[in-house]
Amino acid sequence: ANGAESCAECRASFDRTWDASWTRSATSFSGMVRTARLLRRLVAEQRYDLVHVHTPIAAFVTRLALRGVRRGRRPVVIYTAHGFHFHARGSALKNAMYAAAERLAGRWTDYLVVINRDDEAAALRHALQVIVCVGESEAERAAGSAVAVVTGQLQASLPEESREAELIVAYEPIWAIGTGKVATPTDVAEMHAAIRAHLVDRLGEAGGRVRILYGGSVKAENA
Repeated sequence: ANGAESCAECRASFDRTWDASWTRSATSFSGMVRTARLLRRLVAEQRYDLVHVHTPIAAFVTRLALRGVRRGRRPVVIYTAHGFHFHARGSALKNAMYAAAERLAGRWTDYLVVINRDDEAAALRHALQVIVCVGESEAERAAGSAVAVVTGQLQASLPEESREAELIVAYEPIWAIGTGKVATPTDVAEMHAAIRAHLVDRLGEAGGRVRILYGGSVKAENA
């Protein structure tokens, strides 16, 4: 990120930080090329196995930079969209440009995470891979309602016309994200079984083929 190496909080929170001259301008091609070269070099040198990107332009540049990395050396790429840059209030030109960029970069994306219904519909419309994230709070687990909470989230979150090839469900218990606390293998297995049962009930035989991931904290004891 811009200024990451001079940010004390960033240095304290991460093992290593890197400065990259990101741009918010979709027409700054020289800036995109320069940053893409830096990203390719860093990924090759550091041998990262996962890259998580967020903002539309930075996400596009990152996915563009990594698209040609050879199989076996290419990290898994996850894109969390906090709002696509093409939308009902956007101009026709910008919408066309950003939609085309997302469709193109979708080929180089392993997992897409969206956070609202409009983006979910747009992702499905443009045949982008969608992850539905579900998970209970620590209080809900302590109260014994974790399964009911998660299946309720699934019921409310699954697209109306879900197809297993376009859908991934990630179980991410809120209490195990960035807290140092971890779910036990039994916790994860119980929840994955409940999610699978709900998917089969909702989608029929196709529900048995939907991929289910675990996205909470992981240690050697529960990996």
